[in-house]
Amino acid sequence: MTAQGLAFISNSLDDAGINYSFQEWSGNVVYPYFVGDYIESSSDGEKAETQSRFILTGTTNASWLSLESLKEKIREIFPETGKTVIFPNGNGMAVIYSDAVCVPTGTAEFKRIQINFTVKEWRVD
Repeated sequence: MTAQGLAFISNSLDDAGINYSFQEWSGNVVYPYFVGDYIESSSDGEKAETQSRFILTGTTNASWLSLESLKEKIREIFPETGKTVIFPNGNGMAVIYSDAVCVPTGTAEFKRIQINFTVKEWRVD
């Protein structure tokens, strides 16, 4: 993923009031919070295309319902039809909701959910 793409995701979540950080949460913990990372894979044929799996993991000390509500809010930001953008340099990006799974934490105090997205980026040369 490009830095430009990561900034787009971060700004979209920030604009929606979602507590988000890339790779790790730093500073004071404010629940619920989400941490993102990605797995980049080869393109499906287009030379200028990059495809990634973006993984957004949310943690709370409140109820499961609060995480499910935030999952739906995030799903509205990045729907199954995709949220697209063309950047000023002509590069493009689509962030597409894929699926979600509840993640065991081993404790009743914390709840965790993983939300997965497909991200496609295209660059112009």
